[in-house]
Amino acid sequence: MEKVLLSLTLSVLLLATTDSFAQDSKLGIRAGINLVSFSGVDAALINDQNAGFFAGFYYDYIYTDRIGVETGLTYSRTGSSDGSDSSAISIGYIEVPILFKYYITQSINIHVGPQFSLLSDAKFGDGNDATEFFKIGKTSFAFGAEYRTNFNLVINLRYNLGLSSIVATQTEYFGITDTSTKFDVKYNSLQVGIGYLF
Repeated sequence: MEKVLLSLTLSVLLLATTDSFAQDSKLGIRAGINLVSFSGVDAALINDQNAGFFAGFYYDYIYTDRIGVETGLTYSRTGSSDGSDSSAISIGYIEVPILFKYYITQSINIHVGPQFSLLSDAKFGDGNDATEFFKIGKTSFAFGAEYRTNFNLVINLRYNLGLSSIVATQTEYFGITDTSTKFDVKYNSLQVGIGYLF
């Protein structure tokens, strides 16, 4: 499954370098507020997060008057909850969305698609490293809306619904036997951003 997802991502990024496939293509930058929440059976393991941030670049392709595709790279970070215990955690991801856009008008589009993320860093509230407790990657389903002004300024609202658990399986050893425990904690985020298309 991971090989299929990787192949799909590379295919879209390859298209990003080939202008002949698109009627119009633009490079953009985007940044904004990242509001994270957790769901799943074991979501209580992690405290609710304060507002974080995201920033990155993206490629926007318009194939017809109505249809487009977006991909890119974004660094996204949660804001750590107040406190210094193990449930106060700040997490950073490198995100690669593959979004299919439908243009309601030339200025407004709605978009949906998968998003694949790679863990960049994780820290407890006291500053200690926490990356070993999290999986290296996660998948999400992204959907949202975008408004583009006549000056190529872009206002974006997107929700990323977590599809996979972010917490690594914990293994405890008891002599010659071991016990593995899986956790169900999904990472969801609401992103409100502003960007610019060149």
